[in-house]
Amino acid sequence: MFGISPATVRRAHIKGLSLVTLVLAAAAFACSSGVPEPNSIVFTSSDDAGSGETERSDIYISRAADDAPVRLTLAGNRDLAPTWSPNRSQVAFLSQRNGDYEIWVTDPEGGDKRAVFTGLGAATRFEWAPDSRRIAYEVHEDGRRQIFVGEVATGETTPLTAPEESAHLGSWSPDGDWLVYTLEANGRSGIYKVNPEGVNEIEVSETVGADPRWSPNGRWIVFTPSIDGSRNLVIVPSGGGDETNLTPTAGNNYGAIWSPDSKRIAFVSDRDGNSEIYVIDADGRNEKRLTSNRSEDLAPSWSRRTNRIAFMSDVDGDFDLFTMRPDGSNQRRVTTDDKDIIDLNW
Repeated sequence: MFGISPATVRRAHIKGLSLVTLVLAAAAFACSSGVPEPNSIVFTSSDDAGSGETERSDIYISRAADDAPVRLTLAGNRDLAPTWSPNRSQVAFLSQRNGDYEIWVTDPEGGDKRAVFTGLGAATRFEWAPDSRRIAYEVHEDGRRQIFVGEVATGETTPLTAPEESAHLGSWSPDGDWLVYTLEANGRSGIYKVNPEGVNEIEVSETVGADPRWSPNGRWIVFTPSIDGSRNLVIVPSGGGDETNLTPTAGNNYGAIWSPDSKRIAFVSDRDGNSEIYVIDADGRNEKRLTSNRSEDLAPSWSRRTNRIAFMSDVDGDFDLFTMRPDGSNQRRVTTDDKDIIDLNW
């Protein structure tokens, strides 16, 4: 399965999650600066209603470390992958309440929910544009994935990739002029960027890799190819050029998320037998392991205001939400119930 590490697959197997759910929950998404409520984290918590066939998941918000999380959705099915708009006025998420997964939005109080892009097939992931007006999203249909851009206010959509190809969404450039994605097609594969307002499409790398992520300063793209049987973090200039393998080690390294100043990258690695959170400088120096236990630690998400990293850990048998400083110190637990955290966004 594209972009899914062995450690994450193990976690899905342990928790009884389907691969569809795993794909939908696989991304961690970035927010821009200039946002209110810096302590507010949105996340998905799963509620097994009695059997693996009736699992439900809902969206919650944690507004402060000392306050109990508040539920934003209660659909009776699966809501997943909540992501703040860059201006923090809305939360987008994937919902299965009408059958196929669709992209919905709500206000931060959970009071105004609506589907924004429907009828094109099953949405598998999405990315807010820096202007908070558009969303790029990926649709899975007939074994292929196609990328669209839609206007949140009107629901109007534009296809960016051909339906006969298979394209995997990455992220927006900080100025909103480009989208980076991975293309897997006969005779034309690699990392590409496309101008959503025009016709320009430029190859960034011939290497096929998962989850290309633009740095906040616009200079770099990090992605995750498979090298000699392991997944590694590779960085390339956003205009193309020499590539640097930041993690030339055995094991799988994935889930890369940039620090707001573009100087560091937090990521997950299973090199020591289970998944832990690491951080590394963008030039490959000063790698540091931030978590150390026998449990799975996943999904780092960097705060744009408080200089902390949120993550999830199954240290007590189910995944809960934690935060820590970027050096791994001052770890704090946010959730304590017996539900399972699936994904999160700060």
